[in-house]
Amino acid sequence: LPFGASIILSSTVSPEFMKKLEGRLY
Repeated sequence: LPFGASIILSSTVSPEFMKKLEGRLY
């Protein structure tokens, strides 16, 4: 996902899910 998309997702989905997603991307 583009960096901008990750910001949009972080504002919509739960922070916990975002942490898992970031861990998967990075």
